[in-house]
Amino acid sequence: MVTFLRTDFDGSSELLSLVRIEGESFYSELLDRESPIVVQSELADDDDEPGDFGGLYDLDGEAIPLSNCEFEIADDADLTPEVVALFEAEWSNSALTAQWRRVR
Repeated sequence: MVTFLRTDFDGSSELLSLVRIEGESFYSELLDRESPIVVQSELADDDDEPGDFGGLYDLDGEAIPLSNCEFEIADDADLTPEVVALFEAEWSNSALTAQWRRVR
């Protein structure tokens, strides 16, 4: 399981988890290939616990226009070190990001 907490300079936080959508695959420019791994965003509460669902995004940060899809947390067998490293490098680099840390 890979989950990071991203906090912006305005104090808002979100939990970003790598998940897998069964039977779906999305092209990633970062990987230069298709991948079933996507990013689930959840707004974090004051205790850094999951709050409202924020959405699903491909690894490049584009919103995925799926509704009523089933996804599951990607386990270590689903995640290559390449995917985790590219995700962390891309998603932690926002000009608005004040803090980035792995929580799971």
